[in-house]
Amino acid sequence: MLLLGIYIYCVSIATTKAMSIVSHREDVVGSEWPIDPICGFVAATNIETIYPSWSCNVSGVPNSDACNWHGVSCSVEGELVSILVQDNKLVGTLTPSLGSIASIDEISILLTNITGSLPSSWGFMIGMQKLDLSSNSLTGSLPSSWGSMTGMQQLHLHSNSLAGSLPSS
Repeated sequence: MLLLGIYIYCVSIATTKAMSIVSHREDVVGSEWPIDPICGFVAATNIETIYPSWSCNVSGVPNSDACNWHGVSCSVEGELVSILVQDNKLVGTLTPSLGSIASIDEISILLTNITGSLPSSWGFMIGMQKLDLSSNSLTGSLPSSWGSMTGMQQLHLHSNSLAGSLPSS
């Protein structure tokens, strides 16, 4: 896959504090994904039916400050730093759009019914320290781009149908 240059976009939400400056890659967030990366996850799952606060409008912008959503943590500057979701009623796929959130350092989406493959775009989350996708229905192998996650301290992928080895960094 041809990797394109990094572009910086500032996403702000009316009547709420500014979200973070987010690095976007054209190959990660194209016209098929909402403007805000976390809304890509909302669109690819049923999380809004489980946690109503996880809501985005038709333009792909959160309806409320995502920092107040269940399982979302933000820095004092309003940058999204973690997503922690553990619910066996959650179904859907992992979205490439989350790979564009430069500030994120932890994603834990475990004990759910998430299917599909691991997005190669997530390898661009070089600040990622903990990633727990255990006990889902993920298939395929770890993308080679995941070797770029040099800050990774904990990686939990057990109880999925993944094959292959860890990519070198």
